[in-house]
Amino acid sequence: MITLFGQHKVKDFDAFMRAAADGMAENNQRSIDMGIRQTSVYHLANGDGVLVTHEFDDLEAAQNYERLTKSAEFVAMVEGMGGILPGNFWIGEQLEM
Repeated sequence: MITLFGQHKVKDFDAFMRAAADGMAENNQRSIDMGIRQTSVYHLANGDGVLVTHEFDDLEAAQNYERLTKSAEFVAMVEGMGGILPGNFWIGEQLEM
């Protein structure tokens, strides 16, 4: 499993989560088409941001999404939800222990 991690600050966590839930419901098919298999959102313990993970079946799909994070469309979407960019985005592969 390949995971894209994205961390950024938010203006208001509760408002961000409502907007994220609405956006995921409206764009579920688009996420599936982009290869996203699972999405999770974590509130950072210091209280000023989120960590979002998207799981993909393969590296290519994750890299395509990572490129999207640099687009004006993505920036507008995140900022419209109350996210504060720039953030940090990286890709990792889960290891079996």
